[in-house]
Amino acid sequence: MPAVAQYPDFSFYVDDMVNNEAFLANPLLPLQTIAERCGPVAVGKRGEFAGVPYPDIFTPPGSDEDVYLALSFEACKKVVTNHRVFLSGPAYEDTLSVTAPGAIVTLDGEEHRRSKKLIMPTFTHRSANADLQPMLEKIIGEAIDAIADRGAAELMRDFTSQFPWRVIATLFGLPFEQREACESAGSDAQKGVTDPVAAQKAIDNFHRIYQKIIDDHRADIAKGNPKDDLTTRLINTTIDGDKMSDPEIRAFLINLVSAGLDTTHRQTAILIAQLLDHPDQFALLREQTDLLEQAIWESLRCCPTTGSYARVAGEDCEVEGVVIPKGARVLICQYSANNDPSRWEDPLRFDISRKPQPSMAFNLGNHSCLGQSLALAEMRIAMQHVLAKLPNLRKDEERWQSVKWRGYHFRAPTQLPVKWNV
Repeated sequence: MPAVAQYPDFSFYVDDMVNNEAFLANPLLPLQTIAERCGPVAVGKRGEFAGVPYPDIFTPPGSDEDVYLALSFEACKKVVTNHRVFLSGPAYEDTLSVTAPGAIVTLDGEEHRRSKKLIMPTFTHRSANADLQPMLEKIIGEAIDAIADRGAAELMRDFTSQFPWRVIATLFGLPFEQREACESAGSDAQKGVTDPVAAQKAIDNFHRIYQKIIDDHRADIAKGNPKDDLTTRLINTTIDGDKMSDPEIRAFLINLVSAGLDTTHRQTAILIAQLLDHPDQFALLREQTDLLEQAIWESLRCCPTTGSYARVAGEDCEVEGVVIPKGARVLICQYSANNDPSRWEDPLRFDISRKPQPSMAFNLGNHSCLGQSLALAEMRIAMQHVLAKLPNLRKDEERWQSVKWRGYHFRAPTQLPVKWNV
Protein backbone atom coordinates (compact mmCIF):
# COMPACT_ATOMS: atom_id res chain seq x y z
CA MET A 1 0.00 0.00 0.00
CA PRO A 2 1.52 3.35 -0.99
CA ALA A 3 1.73 6.22 1.48
CA VAL A 4 -1.52 8.05 2.04
CA ALA A 5 -2.28 9.87 -1.20
CA GLN A 6 -3.88 13.26 -1.54
CA TYR A 7 -6.82 13.09 -3.92
CA PRO A 8 -9.09 15.90 -5.09
CA ASP A 9 -12.28 16.53 -3.18
CA PHE A 10 -14.77 14.96 -5.57
CA SER A 11 -17.72 15.49 -3.24
CA PHE A 12 -20.75 17.07 -4.85
CA TYR A 13 -23.08 18.97 -2.57
CA VAL A 14 -26.44 20.53 -3.31
CA ASP A 15 -25.62 23.64 -1.29
CA ASP A 16 -25.67 25.83 -4.38
CA MET A 17 -29.16 24.61 -5.22
CA VAL A 18 -30.73 25.32 -1.84
CA ASN A 19 -30.10 28.63 -0.14
CA ASN A 20 -31.15 27.19 3.19
CA GLU A 21 -28.40 26.52 5.69
CA ALA A 22 -30.87 25.00 8.15
CA PHE A 23 -31.79 22.31 5.64
CA LEU A 24 -28.20 21.50 4.86
CA ALA A 25 -27.15 21.45 8.52
CA ASN A 26 -30.00 19.14 9.54
CA PRO A 27 -32.38 17.96 6.78
CA LEU A 28 -34.71 16.27 9.24
CA LEU A 29 -36.07 19.51 10.68
CA PRO A 30 -37.38 20.95 7.38
CA LEU A 31 -38.51 17.48 6.30
CA GLN A 32 -40.52 17.18 9.51
CA THR A 33 -42.05 20.58 8.78
CA ILE A 34 -43.13 19.41 5.32
CA ALA A 35 -44.61 16.21 6.79
CA GLU A 36 -46.49 18.15 9.49
CA ARG A 37 -47.99 20.45 6.87
CA CYS A 38 -48.67 17.89 4.16
CA GLY A 39 -48.77 14.39 5.64
CA PRO A 40 -46.95 11.31 4.30
CA VAL A 41 -47.03 12.54 0.67
CA ALA A 42 -46.45 16.19 -0.23
CA VAL A 43 -47.14 17.90 -3.53
CA GLY A 44 -45.25 20.97 -4.70
CA LYS A 45 -43.17 22.48 -7.47
CA ARG A 46 -39.50 21.90 -8.19
CA GLY A 47 -37.45 22.99 -5.20
CA GLU A 48 -40.28 23.72 -2.74
CA PHE A 49 -42.90 21.85 -0.72
CA ALA A 50 -45.30 23.67 1.61
CA GLY A 51 -43.10 26.74 1.54
CA VAL A 52 -39.99 24.77 2.51
CA PRO A 53 -37.05 24.78 0.05
CA TYR A 54 -36.13 21.24 -1.02
CA PRO A 55 -33.07 20.11 -3.04
CA ASP A 56 -34.62 18.46 -6.10
CA ILE A 57 -31.91 17.25 -8.49
CA PHE A 58 -34.32 15.09 -10.48
CA THR A 59 -36.80 17.62 -11.89
CA PRO A 60 -35.50 19.71 -14.82
CA PRO A 61 -34.91 23.40 -14.10
CA GLY A 62 -37.79 25.61 -15.15
CA SER A 63 -40.34 22.82 -14.86
CA ASP A 64 -43.78 23.87 -13.66
CA GLU A 65 -45.07 20.34 -13.18
CA ASP A 66 -46.40 19.11 -9.85
CA VAL A 67 -43.82 17.02 -8.02
CA TYR A 68 -44.76 14.51 -5.31
CA LEU A 69 -42.58 13.81 -2.27
CA ALA A 70 -43.04 10.52 -0.40
CA LEU A 71 -41.99 11.14 3.21
CA SER A 72 -43.20 8.32 5.46
CA PHE A 73 -41.69 4.85 5.42
CA GLU A 74 -44.94 3.28 4.22
CA ALA A 75 -45.38 5.83 1.44
CA CYS A 76 -41.82 5.30 0.22
CA LYS A 77 -42.18 1.52 0.45
CA LYS A 78 -45.38 1.57 -1.59
CA VAL A 79 -43.67 3.55 -4.33
CA VAL A 80 -40.42 1.59 -4.60
CA THR A 81 -41.98 -1.87 -4.35
CA ASN A 82 -44.70 -1.21 -6.94
CA HIS A 83 -42.34 -1.40 -9.90
CA ARG A 84 -45.23 -1.98 -12.31
CA VAL A 85 -46.72 1.47 -11.65
CA PHE A 86 -43.72 3.54 -10.54
CA LEU A 87 -41.06 3.54 -13.23
CA SER A 88 -37.36 4.25 -12.79
CA GLY A 89 -36.32 4.88 -16.40
CA PRO A 90 -38.45 7.96 -17.13
CA ALA A 91 -37.23 9.58 -13.91
CA TYR A 92 -33.74 9.83 -15.37
CA GLU A 93 -34.57 10.75 -18.96
CA ASP A 94 -34.64 14.51 -18.39
CA THR A 95 -31.81 14.77 -15.92
CA LEU A 96 -28.26 13.86 -16.81
CA SER A 97 -26.48 12.30 -13.85
CA VAL A 98 -24.01 9.58 -13.06
CA THR A 99 -26.86 7.14 -13.57
CA ALA A 100 -25.88 6.73 -17.21
CA PRO A 101 -28.40 5.54 -19.82
CA GLY A 102 -28.64 1.77 -19.79
CA ALA A 103 -27.63 1.45 -16.14
CA ILE A 104 -29.69 -1.08 -14.26
CA VAL A 105 -31.22 1.60 -12.01
CA THR A 106 -32.77 3.21 -15.10
CA LEU A 107 -34.34 0.01 -16.43
CA ASP A 108 -37.86 -1.30 -15.91
CA GLY A 109 -39.82 -4.44 -16.70
CA GLU A 110 -38.22 -7.15 -18.79
CA GLU A 111 -35.07 -5.12 -19.46
CA HIS A 112 -34.49 -4.80 -15.73
CA ARG A 113 -35.14 -8.49 -15.05
CA ARG A 114 -32.70 -9.51 -17.80
CA SER A 115 -29.91 -7.23 -16.59
CA LYS A 116 -30.37 -8.30 -12.99
CA LYS A 117 -30.13 -11.97 -13.95
CA LEU A 118 -26.89 -11.30 -15.80
CA ILE A 119 -25.32 -9.17 -13.06
CA MET A 120 -26.46 -10.94 -9.90
CA PRO A 121 -24.04 -13.90 -10.16
CA THR A 122 -21.14 -11.46 -9.73
CA PHE A 123 -22.64 -9.81 -6.64
CA THR A 124 -23.77 -12.16 -3.94
CA HIS A 125 -23.63 -12.09 -0.14
CA ARG A 126 -21.14 -14.96 -0.27
CA SER A 127 -18.86 -13.13 -2.70
CA ALA A 128 -18.61 -10.10 -0.41
CA ASN A 129 -18.36 -11.98 2.87
CA ALA A 130 -16.30 -15.06 2.00
CA ASP A 131 -14.68 -15.03 -1.42
CA LEU A 132 -13.57 -11.40 -1.15
CA GLN A 133 -12.69 -11.39 2.54
CA PRO A 134 -8.89 -11.81 2.15
CA MET A 135 -8.70 -9.01 -0.42
CA LEU A 136 -10.81 -6.64 1.69
CA GLU A 137 -8.79 -7.40 4.81
CA LYS A 138 -5.51 -6.72 3.01
CA ILE A 139 -6.54 -3.44 1.36
CA ILE A 140 -8.34 -1.96 4.36
CA GLY A 141 -5.68 -3.23 6.76
CA GLU A 142 -2.96 -1.51 4.73
CA ALA A 143 -4.95 1.73 4.72
CA ILE A 144 -5.22 1.80 8.51
CA ASP A 145 -1.63 0.66 9.01
CA ALA A 146 -0.44 3.66 6.99
CA ILE A 147 -1.68 5.99 9.75
CA ALA A 148 -1.83 3.84 12.89
CA ASP A 149 1.48 5.03 14.36
CA ARG A 150 0.69 8.75 13.92
CA GLY A 151 -1.66 9.24 16.85
CA ALA A 152 -3.65 11.84 14.88
CA ALA A 153 -5.22 12.16 11.43
CA GLU A 154 -8.09 13.54 9.40
CA LEU A 155 -9.87 10.24 8.82
CA MET A 156 -11.90 11.19 5.74
CA ARG A 157 -8.81 12.25 3.85
CA ASP A 158 -6.42 9.70 5.37
CA PHE A 159 -8.59 6.60 5.76
CA THR A 160 -12.22 6.41 4.60
CA SER A 161 -11.34 7.74 1.12
CA GLN A 162 -8.26 5.53 0.79
CA PHE A 163 -9.61 2.00 0.47
CA PRO A 164 -12.86 2.10 -1.62
CA TRP A 165 -11.05 2.78 -4.91
CA ARG A 166 -8.48 0.03 -4.35
CA VAL A 167 -11.30 -2.40 -3.59
CA ILE A 168 -13.27 -1.47 -6.72
CA ALA A 169 -10.14 -1.36 -8.89
CA THR A 170 -9.02 -4.79 -7.69
CA LEU A 171 -12.49 -6.29 -8.17
CA PHE A 172 -12.88 -5.06 -11.74
CA GLY A 173 -9.29 -4.93 -12.94
CA LEU A 174 -9.25 -1.13 -13.21
CA PRO A 175 -5.86 0.61 -13.34
CA PHE A 176 -5.10 2.25 -9.99
CA GLU A 177 -3.89 5.36 -11.81
CA GLN A 178 -7.42 5.93 -13.19
CA ARG A 179 -8.74 6.96 -9.78
CA GLU A 180 -8.32 10.70 -10.19
CA ALA A 181 -9.90 10.65 -13.67
CA CYS A 182 -12.84 8.57 -12.44
CA GLU A 183 -13.42 10.74 -9.37
CA SER A 184 -13.25 13.96 -11.36
CA ALA A 185 -15.70 12.55 -13.89
CA GLY A 186 -17.88 11.28 -11.06
CA SER A 187 -18.08 14.73 -9.53
CA ASP A 188 -19.03 16.41 -12.82
CA ALA A 189 -21.46 13.65 -13.79
CA GLN A 190 -23.51 14.36 -10.68
CA LYS A 191 -24.17 17.92 -11.87
CA GLY A 192 -26.83 17.04 -14.40
CA VAL A 193 -29.18 19.76 -13.17
CA THR A 194 -26.70 22.53 -12.45
CA ASP A 195 -24.26 21.96 -15.34
CA PRO A 196 -25.61 19.54 -17.98
CA VAL A 197 -22.73 20.24 -20.39
CA ALA A 198 -20.15 19.20 -17.80
CA ALA A 199 -22.30 16.19 -16.87
CA GLN A 200 -22.54 14.95 -20.46
CA LYS A 201 -18.80 15.45 -20.99
CA ALA A 202 -18.09 13.46 -17.83
CA ILE A 203 -20.38 10.60 -18.84
CA ASP A 204 -18.75 10.48 -22.29
CA ASN A 205 -15.36 10.36 -20.58
CA PHE A 206 -16.54 7.53 -18.36
CA HIS A 207 -17.59 5.53 -21.43
CA ARG A 208 -14.18 6.05 -23.06
CA ILE A 209 -12.34 4.95 -19.91
CA TYR A 210 -14.41 1.82 -19.39
CA GLN A 211 -14.57 0.80 -23.05
CA LYS A 212 -10.76 0.75 -23.08
CA ILE A 213 -10.81 -1.47 -19.98
CA ILE A 214 -13.37 -3.82 -21.60
CA ASP A 215 -11.32 -3.96 -24.81
CA ASP A 216 -8.19 -4.85 -22.85
CA HIS A 217 -10.06 -7.61 -21.02
CA ARG A 218 -11.48 -9.00 -24.28
CA ALA A 219 -7.98 -9.05 -25.78
CA ASP A 220 -6.69 -11.03 -22.79
CA ILE A 221 -9.60 -13.47 -23.11
CA ALA A 222 -8.85 -13.93 -26.82
CA LYS A 223 -5.21 -14.70 -25.98
CA GLY A 224 -6.30 -17.37 -23.52
CA ASN A 225 -5.00 -15.34 -20.56
CA PRO A 226 -8.14 -13.83 -19.00
CA LYS A 227 -7.86 -11.60 -15.94
CA ASP A 228 -9.40 -13.07 -12.80
CA ASP A 229 -11.79 -10.23 -11.98
CA LEU A 230 -15.43 -9.19 -12.25
CA THR A 231 -15.06 -7.41 -15.59
CA THR A 232 -14.03 -10.71 -17.15
CA ARG A 233 -16.96 -12.37 -15.41
CA LEU A 234 -19.37 -9.74 -16.73
CA ILE A 235 -18.03 -10.26 -20.26
CA ASN A 236 -18.36 -14.04 -20.01
CA THR A 237 -21.61 -14.37 -18.07
CA THR A 238 -24.28 -16.11 -20.11
CA ILE A 239 -27.86 -16.84 -19.07
CA ASP A 240 -30.11 -18.67 -21.53
CA GLY A 241 -27.56 -17.91 -24.25
CA ASP A 242 -27.69 -14.18 -23.54
CA LYS A 243 -24.67 -11.99 -22.72
CA MET A 244 -24.27 -8.39 -21.62
CA SER A 245 -23.39 -5.95 -24.39
CA ASP A 246 -20.46 -3.55 -24.06
CA PRO A 247 -22.79 -0.55 -23.47
CA GLU A 248 -24.52 -2.51 -20.68
CA ILE A 249 -21.19 -3.39 -19.06
CA ARG A 250 -20.02 0.22 -19.34
CA ALA A 251 -23.22 1.53 -17.78
CA PHE A 252 -22.94 -0.97 -14.95
CA LEU A 253 -19.30 -0.06 -14.29
CA ILE A 254 -20.04 3.68 -14.34
CA ASN A 255 -22.73 3.34 -11.71
CA LEU A 256 -21.04 0.77 -9.54
CA VAL A 257 -17.68 2.51 -9.46
CA SER A 258 -19.22 5.88 -8.65
CA ALA A 259 -21.51 4.45 -5.98
CA GLY A 260 -18.82 2.18 -4.58
CA LEU A 261 -16.39 5.06 -4.19
CA ASP A 262 -18.49 7.89 -2.87
CA THR A 263 -21.16 6.25 -0.76
CA THR A 264 -18.86 3.76 1.00
CA HIS A 265 -16.36 6.52 1.79
CA ARG A 266 -19.07 8.83 3.12
CA GLN A 267 -21.10 6.26 5.06
CA THR A 268 -18.01 4.93 6.84
CA ALA A 269 -17.15 8.52 7.81
CA ILE A 270 -20.73 9.11 8.96
CA LEU A 271 -20.62 6.06 11.24
CA ILE A 272 -17.32 7.16 12.80
CA ALA A 273 -18.64 10.69 13.30
CA GLN A 274 -21.83 9.41 14.92
CA LEU A 275 -19.85 7.26 17.35
CA LEU A 276 -17.60 10.19 18.22
CA ASP A 277 -20.67 12.40 18.76
CA HIS A 278 -22.22 9.75 21.04
CA PRO A 279 -19.45 8.60 23.42
CA ASP A 280 -21.85 6.34 25.32
CA GLN A 281 -22.58 4.40 22.13
CA PHE A 282 -18.89 4.25 21.23
CA ALA A 283 -18.11 2.89 24.71
CA LEU A 284 -20.87 0.30 24.33
CA LEU A 285 -19.44 -0.81 20.97
CA ARG A 286 -15.95 -1.15 22.42
CA GLU A 287 -17.37 -3.30 25.23
CA GLN A 288 -19.63 -5.35 22.95
CA THR A 289 -18.00 -5.59 19.54
CA ASP A 290 -20.71 -8.02 18.46
CA LEU A 291 -22.93 -4.93 18.13
CA LEU A 292 -20.92 -3.72 15.14
CA GLU A 293 -23.42 -4.96 12.54
CA GLN A 294 -26.23 -3.20 14.40
CA ALA A 295 -24.14 -0.04 14.63
CA ILE A 296 -23.65 -0.05 10.88
CA TRP A 297 -27.36 -0.55 10.21
CA GLU A 298 -28.28 2.14 12.73
CA SER A 299 -25.96 4.59 10.97
CA LEU A 300 -27.49 3.70 7.61
CA ARG A 301 -30.95 4.16 9.05
CA CYS A 302 -30.67 7.50 10.78
CA CYS A 303 -28.21 9.23 8.44
CA PRO A 304 -28.04 7.71 4.94
CA THR A 305 -25.58 9.46 2.67
CA THR A 306 -28.18 9.66 -0.11
CA GLY A 307 -31.25 11.76 0.60
CA SER A 308 -33.71 10.72 -2.10
CA TYR A 309 -34.22 9.26 -5.55
CA ALA A 310 -36.99 9.41 -8.12
CA ARG A 311 -39.71 7.50 -9.98
CA VAL A 312 -42.37 8.48 -12.51
CA ALA A 313 -45.96 7.25 -12.24
CA GLY A 314 -46.78 5.05 -15.23
CA GLU A 315 -50.53 5.39 -14.61
CA ASP A 316 -52.96 7.26 -12.40
CA CYS A 317 -52.57 5.94 -8.86
CA GLU A 318 -52.95 6.72 -5.17
CA VAL A 319 -50.42 6.61 -2.33
CA GLU A 320 -51.49 7.13 1.26
CA GLY A 321 -54.66 8.89 0.12
CA VAL A 322 -52.92 11.25 -2.32
CA VAL A 323 -53.87 10.93 -5.99
CA ILE A 324 -50.83 10.92 -8.28
CA PRO A 325 -51.53 11.35 -12.00
CA LYS A 326 -49.83 9.42 -14.77
CA GLY A 327 -46.53 11.01 -15.76
CA ALA A 328 -45.95 12.74 -12.42
CA ARG A 329 -42.49 12.67 -10.87
CA VAL A 330 -42.31 11.13 -7.38
CA LEU A 331 -39.33 11.71 -5.07
CA ILE A 332 -38.68 8.97 -2.52
CA CYS A 333 -37.29 10.65 0.57
CA GLN A 334 -35.36 7.88 2.27
CA TYR A 335 -33.95 10.37 4.77
CA SER A 336 -37.37 11.04 6.30
CA ALA A 337 -38.57 7.46 5.75
CA ASN A 338 -35.67 6.14 7.83
CA ASN A 339 -36.59 8.51 10.66
CA ASP A 340 -40.32 7.88 10.59
CA PRO A 341 -41.60 7.92 14.22
CA SER A 342 -44.45 5.59 13.31
CA ARG A 343 -41.88 2.89 12.53
CA TRP A 344 -39.01 3.65 14.94
CA GLU A 345 -39.42 4.75 18.54
CA ASP A 346 -37.52 7.98 19.15
CA PRO A 347 -36.00 7.78 15.65
CA LEU A 348 -33.65 10.73 16.11
CA ARG A 349 -31.77 8.83 18.81
CA PHE A 350 -28.62 7.07 17.58
CA ASP A 351 -28.88 3.72 19.37
CA ILE A 352 -26.67 0.82 18.28
CA SER A 353 -28.62 -1.59 20.48
CA ARG A 354 -31.82 -0.82 18.55
CA LYS A 355 -33.34 -3.94 17.03
CA PRO A 356 -32.66 -3.70 13.28
CA GLN A 357 -35.54 -3.75 10.84
CA PRO A 358 -35.59 -2.98 7.12
CA SER A 359 -35.12 0.66 6.22
CA MET A 360 -34.76 2.52 2.93
CA ALA A 361 -30.95 2.69 3.23
CA PHE A 362 -30.32 0.42 0.23
CA ASN A 363 -33.78 0.85 -1.31
CA LEU A 364 -36.36 -1.94 -1.29
CA GLY A 365 -37.90 -4.06 -4.01
CA ASN A 366 -36.44 -4.85 -7.41
CA HIS A 367 -34.11 -1.86 -7.39
CA SER A 368 -32.48 -2.57 -4.05
CA CYS A 369 -28.75 -1.85 -4.21
CA LEU A 370 -26.78 -4.64 -5.86
CA GLY A 371 -23.58 -3.58 -4.11
CA GLN A 372 -24.96 -3.53 -0.59
CA SER A 373 -23.23 -6.73 0.55
CA LEU A 374 -19.88 -5.35 -0.60
CA ALA A 375 -20.51 -1.97 1.05
CA LEU A 376 -21.52 -3.60 4.33
CA ALA A 377 -18.45 -5.84 4.27
CA GLU A 378 -16.14 -2.87 3.67
CA MET A 379 -17.71 -0.88 6.50
CA ARG A 380 -17.53 -3.83 8.88
CA ILE A 381 -13.89 -4.57 8.18
CA ALA A 382 -12.97 -0.87 8.30
CA MET A 383 -14.56 -0.50 11.72
CA GLN A 384 -12.95 -3.69 13.01
CA HIS A 385 -9.57 -2.20 12.13
CA VAL A 386 -10.47 1.17 13.64
CA LEU A 387 -11.47 -0.50 16.92
CA ALA A 388 -8.36 -2.68 17.00
CA LYS A 389 -5.69 -0.25 15.80
CA LEU A 390 -6.81 3.23 16.88
CA PRO A 391 -7.20 2.82 20.66
CA ASN A 392 -9.11 5.49 22.54
CA LEU A 393 -10.12 7.14 19.28
CA ARG A 394 -11.48 10.59 20.10
CA LYS A 395 -12.14 13.99 18.60
CA ASP A 396 -9.33 16.43 18.13
CA GLU A 397 -11.40 19.00 20.02
CA GLU A 398 -9.58 22.08 18.76
CA ARG A 399 -9.85 21.11 15.09
CA TRP A 400 -13.32 19.59 15.50
CA GLN A 401 -14.77 23.09 15.90
CA SER A 402 -14.52 23.50 12.13
CA VAL A 403 -16.36 20.25 11.31
CA LYS A 404 -19.70 20.72 9.58
CA TRP A 405 -22.28 18.40 8.07
CA ARG A 406 -23.03 19.21 4.47
CA GLY A 407 -25.06 17.98 1.58
CA TYR A 408 -28.31 16.07 1.30
CA HIS A 409 -28.12 13.72 -1.66
CA PHE A 410 -24.41 13.19 -0.94
CA ARG A 411 -24.24 13.87 2.77
CA ALA A 412 -21.22 13.59 5.05
CA PRO A 413 -19.20 15.53 7.59
CA THR A 414 -16.66 17.82 5.98
CA GLN A 415 -13.75 16.24 7.88
CA LEU A 416 -12.92 13.94 10.79
CA PRO A 417 -9.95 15.33 12.78
CA VAL A 418 -9.16 12.78 15.49
CA LYS A 419 -6.55 11.57 17.94
CA TRP A 420 -5.80 8.16 19.45
CA ASN A 421 -3.28 6.54 21.75
CA VAL A 422 -0.08 5.21 20.23
